[in-house]
Amino acid sequence: MAVLWVVGVVNGIGFLVDAGSPMVMLTGLYVMLAGVAVSIIVTTLALNDLLSRHSRSRTRH
Repeated sequence: MAVLWVVGVVNGIGFLVDAGSPMVMLTGLYVMLAGVAVSIIVTTLALNDLLSRHSRSRTRH
């Protein structure tokens, strides 16, 4: 997961440096923000699922 974030940051910074107009830069920032938000939501849901599965398996034993 950390590698994905590092690659995203490096590519994102490169994209913003090459942005020709402020609108392109703003759009890129919004896309990156959406990517970060989706990543955090997916990670939270996955951890919640893992914890619930773990607690269900412990209560059966």
